[in-house]
Amino acid sequence: MSFLLLFFSVFFIVSRVSAQAWPDGIPVDGEQEQRISKPFPDGRTLQQVLEGLDRSLTRPDGLYRGTLTLLRRDEPTVVQDFELIVRSPQAYMTIRSARRAEELRLLWTGRGMQVWIFDVPRRQLTRPEASQRFDPLSAMGFSPVDFFYPWFAANLKPHSWRVDSLRPDWTMIDCTLLETEEPQLSIGIDSAGRPARVEVKERGILLRVLEFGQGRPLLEWKTNRQFVSDFPALYEMMDLRRASVARFETRIYDPKFRPDPSLFDPDYLSR
Repeated sequence: MSFLLLFFSVFFIVSRVSAQAWPDGIPVDGEQEQRISKPFPDGRTLQQVLEGLDRSLTRPDGLYRGTLTLLRRDEPTVVQDFELIVRSPQAYMTIRSARRAEELRLLWTGRGMQVWIFDVPRRQLTRPEASQRFDPLSAMGFSPVDFFYPWFAANLKPHSWRVDSLRPDWTMIDCTLLETEEPQLSIGIDSAGRPARVEVKERGILLRVLEFGQGRPLLEWKTNRQFVSDFPALYEMMDLRRASVARFETRIYDPKFRPDPSLFDPDYLSR
């Protein structure tokens, strides 16, 4: 979905949300938005649906390179480079901005929700707890858990499904975290059964919307072979609190990269 279409979609959501009550954090907007109990329309349990989405979001082991792009109204566009190293179920990421002399290092362990963050210029190591892992990491608006999926099946408790009022061909699964009731998440599934959207809400208020897409074909490192990945190579996100839109796009993949095991030790982040 383009940035412009995402803007219109989000503002439509906001106008709909502000005009409604949200009992139990779930919007009610006519028959389509009523809570619907299990099973899913195809007969699967909601937990089985989340497991299928996890498989669709799984990145093969290796090294990924790309860009983070931030758009804000009446302000310059900000572009940062990232490297993401996956050794499932762990991942390590660096985000750099040469112009701003900024660098963040992220490490995911466990079920994908155990996150360490190291701010290199400030020499500051943090480990967000529970719902804090969904707070924006920086002005980019992405949270620490946005960059490395899957983690739906292991960390979410699905409650119900409903038809998406913006896209009638999409289905939304409403969930909460296993550890806490906040934030609430709604996972969108397109007509082909692929993950399409994540909505993050708190006390019924929509905070962020993230949509998955393919973007341009990936370039395989060294061979220069172009290919379309099975996992989403493009995330577009809008942070409603900051009125910002950001793009996380993977462009290069090195399947033969073999990282040193020490890279996935939290003590390594500050080295």
